[in-house]
Amino acid sequence: MQGRVVEYYSRRGVPGVQVNVGGHTAVTDMGGSFSVNVPPGEYVIVTSIANFEPFEGNLSIGGATSYNVDDIAIRQTMVRAL
Repeated sequence: MQGRVVEYYSRRGVPGVQVNVGGHTAVTDMGGSFSVNVPPGEYVIVTSIANFEPFEGNLSIGGATSYNVDDIAIRQTMVRAL
């Protein structure tokens, strides 16, 4: 399956995001794109990167030879020292 992780507001690709699909992991490239080989089935997809809210969602992959997911939009978080 292929997909892309983008910043919520700008819709720009986010590089370096760890994408986990049912235990299969990929890291996004400079444009935010990723690819991971998984067999058909039901999965939970989770993203992880510092300074961004994580994304978690359910994903159903049928028997197609290739599967594209819509852009996954994640929001940047800001940590402020007190």
